[in-house]
Amino acid sequence: MIPVPIQEMHPPMENWRITTSPNFIQSPSEQYSSMELIDIASITTSNSVLFQSPLDGTGDGEVSDLITGRIGEEMVYRHLLNEHRDQLNLVSIVWENQHGESYSPHDISLTINGKTQYIEVKSTRTYNQHMFPLSINQIESFLRHKENYFIYRVYIDEKKFNILDNIRWRLIQK
Repeated sequence: MIPVPIQEMHPPMENWRITTSPNFIQSPSEQYSSMELIDIASITTSNSVLFQSPLDGTGDGEVSDLITGRIGEEMVYRHLLNEHRDQLNLVSIVWENQHGESYSPHDISLTINGKTQYIEVKSTRTYNQHMFPLSINQIESFLRHKENYFIYRVYIDEKKFNILDNIRWRLIQK
């Protein structure tokens, strides 16, 4: 696996959201314009337990990593369901790993107006952890789906995430 660095963002403390289109970034000055930082605590849901982490920092690391990944995927899945709740008859949201690991190069697919977005969720419990592994299948997938492959970097304890698009361009810039 290849670690991919993420540039650190310093968000304000209050709830906020920037909505932008998932287009290619044309220049380094536009690098943050296609990222979205969302305070998940601002999402209204009937199940507030979803955003509480059952991990206490003890136990087997591999098991903890699997649980952290699963929590992050569910957070993104529920966020997408909430975001598109008024259009669920026009939008398809599929959580590939909902019933177990699918070994797909993405975790969630989101189809809007016939255009599919492939979403890989990378989760961590700490906000200062900016590197994560990518498999060869994931790399091949984001190269194949250049404009339609997104990485959602979930920071579970902070209940926030970043959305990275145009991964190929980001790697070239490094």
